[in-house]
Amino acid sequence: MQFNPVRMYVDFEKAIHTAANVVWPSIQKKKLITYFEETYVLGKIDIWSVYNRVRLEHSRTTNTAESWQRKLNRLTSPHPGLHKFITIVQKIQAETESRIKMLISGDQINEIV
Repeated sequence: MQFNPVRMYVDFEKAIHTAANVVWPSIQKKKLITYFEETYVLGKIDIWSVYNRVRLEHSRTTNTAESWQRKLNRLTSPHPGLHKFITIVQKIQAETESRIKMLISGDQINEIV
């Protein structure tokens, strides 16, 4: 499968434009601010608003990487040793697998961690 984007949003540094023109000669380039204007200023509020998620007591984010990072930060110090880091990652993975098994078996999990 070939990665062939139609457009890209970038700030206007010359190097990125040169590289993009070499790799994707027909790509449409727009300023990054255009993306924010189209998505957040002119776009539909329900695309970016978390109001309903908060009202329904759901997580404010659907980004699982943010959730994972928050959990990692809670369980460790800023610069853990490699062994401690691996142990914590294994613990998080085990908890995640346990929650998945609970969901598959029909149990309801109220807390989104």
